[in-house]
Amino acid sequence: MYKRVSSDSFMVMTTAGIVIVMGIFTWVMYGMAQRVFIMVDVMVEMNQGMSSMTADVHRISYNVNNMETSVAMMGANISVMATNVGSLDENIVSMGNSVETMSYSMPAMTSAVVDMSANMNRMSHDISLGVYVFTQPMSYMWGSAFPN
Repeated sequence: MYKRVSSDSFMVMTTAGIVIVMGIFTWVMYGMAQRVFIMVDVMVEMNQGMSSMTADVHRISYNVNNMETSVAMMGANISVMATNVGSLDENIVSMGNSVETMSYSMPAMTSAVVDMSANMNRMSHDISLGVYVFTQPMSYMWGSAFPN
């Protein structure tokens, strides 16, 4: 029995088996490392998108603050308009032009909201792919870890 276990052919087969198993393990780990690298890139891009969104929110806050000041000024102007009917007519025409400008701006604002919604959808999809990768570790053995 000892002679059969220590024979050259048994040693060669055992060593080859170990090398094959270690090769498969290395291949799997390399594939996982590539997927993690891709996911890190996605997360970095998401972070940049969040930074951009934060800057947009700050700009919106600044614009709302300016709008508050403008609304206060409009209140003072309405008091002045009440004393002068002639200037009231002129200001009504001016307000009509402002409403027209606002109505022209609404499609652009709507489009921006739709684009933000589409981007959030894409980010949600990317995150779900990342979650799938981490919850299905055996998928590295059979091709792409990301589902189609």
